[in-house]
Amino acid sequence: MSMTRSMQTAAAVVAALVWRAPGASAGGILVPGTGPQAQGRAGAFAAKADDPSALYHNPAGLAKTPGTVLYIGGNLLDYRLRFARAGRYEVTDGGESYVGADYPVVEDDSTPDIGVGPFQAVPIVAVSTDLGRPEWPVRFGAGLLAPQGHPNRSFPVRHDLGGADPAPGPQRYDVIEQSAATALPSIGVAYRPIDSVDVGVRASWGIAQLQATTATWAIRNYEEWEQKDGVFSVDVADSFVPAWGIGVLYRPIGAIELGASYHSALHIRATGTGTADLGTAADPLDPNAFIEPEDRPEFIDCALGGTVDALKSCIDFDLPQMASIGARWIARDGEGRERGDVELDVRWENWGADDASNILVRVDGRSSTGGFVLNPVVLRHGFRDVWSIRLGGSYAVPVAGRRVTVRAGVAHDTETAPLLYNRADIDGAPRTTMAIGASFPVGDRVQLDVGGGYVVEPTRDVPQCLPPDGPDASNPTCDGQALPPFDRRRPDPAQPLNDANSAVESPFNAGRYEASYVMLSLGVSARF
Repeated sequence: MSMTRSMQTAAAVVAALVWRAPGASAGGILVPGTGPQAQGRAGAFAAKADDPSALYHNPAGLAKTPGTVLYIGGNLLDYRLRFARAGRYEVTDGGESYVGADYPVVEDDSTPDIGVGPFQAVPIVAVSTDLGRPEWPVRFGAGLLAPQGHPNRSFPVRHDLGGADPAPGPQRYDVIEQSAATALPSIGVAYRPIDSVDVGVRASWGIAQLQATTATWAIRNYEEWEQKDGVFSVDVADSFVPAWGIGVLYRPIGAIELGASYHSALHIRATGTGTADLGTAADPLDPNAFIEPEDRPEFIDCALGGTVDALKSCIDFDLPQMASIGARWIARDGEGRERGDVELDVRWENWGADDASNILVRVDGRSSTGGFVLNPVVLRHGFRDVWSIRLGGSYAVPVAGRRVTVRAGVAHDTETAPLLYNRADIDGAPRTTMAIGASFPVGDRVQLDVGGGYVVEPTRDVPQCLPPDGPDASNPTCDGQALPPFDRRRPDPAQPLNDANSAVESPFNAGRYEASYVMLSLGVSARF
């Protein structure tokens, strides 16, 4: 194929697919293996990266792709979460029928906007090309990428416990509804200065969107009476999230290949609107109180111009920087072609960084009666850096005169959240991933990739703070002393009428968490 025609084919296909593809959902803590080939190896792909998905994993791997290759694939994730909160509904001024009942068990029932049933789709569309000049030591790539995670959550607002009054969800201070999307339109280039070395870079223009609903304390509410709650919903987006990556591959001998890659952090500074619904006891002076937009410039934290139904809202958080190193041993056939390999990778994810662990929420509003301004709220998660060990490989076997490649892998990721910070909104548990996959040639130019896997997480039992009911007005702390919010070891409800340094301590996350993932993958690649 000529250089001109290769360029036209690559540009047209990628432009059309990036324009039409929906935003890829992502978020939370990342699951190993973006793309069908990497997923089938449980993410052990830093050194192997040899298809257009190298644009994400290790852009140096683009140098190993001959001709022009179009890659269309995706992973499907089903996250299963069950939470049994410890404790019971406490006595309130309303005398509801559910007072004294144990908290009900809740399960995530989210249905992703992009996916099949409970399975969330994480697509990847990429192309690599030599521009019709195979003798050049340069390869180019472009595509639509997405981190692999499952951020969606949906829990019932109320529960029938057999009495006259339905009970509010016990997890409501953590999350009621949540969805997120992050897409990374990207370009990359790889260069082979000598036969044993490849280097590559990637540049991305990220796009992020977040919708969430959660309950907050409107006033001090140790008893967690829903009439003292405020329920806040937000819809925000960031249309410019720049990111970049670099990678290198080194082959000291024909049977060994070493790889390293780095992904920059995604600094998401999303803006949009939100709504706030107050309970009838949220303002002691007025049962019909509401949150109105703030219009005094000296009190603006996000933006001017909101309305009661569209309060100006900003959410700041990061997806962290990451680095991977890997080494693989390669078995070759009598013609020198790669027949199989085994790869061991180590990956670091910087979730312990402040902006990855703590989510800043700013809403420009004030109470309709006293004019009390809503303060910025920091949603603390207590995250730690994650270390992952990934072992995977592949082997080609002849079937009916063609080479069918089978893959398998296992990975283990350390915890993101320590036990006392475990929450339902973002998965912070340690996990072990087991995966398999295969590639089947279809004709001389097309390859079909399939795979699947399972992610096992240990049951996490978060102990109560001051059982049976937690802190109250007479015992207002967990540890017998008043600690500043950023020194506490557990999360507290959002309290926007208190500043960040005076929020009351009242953890909501004690109980049993049971979670797992089911993974499926499918991809097609075509060579031109």
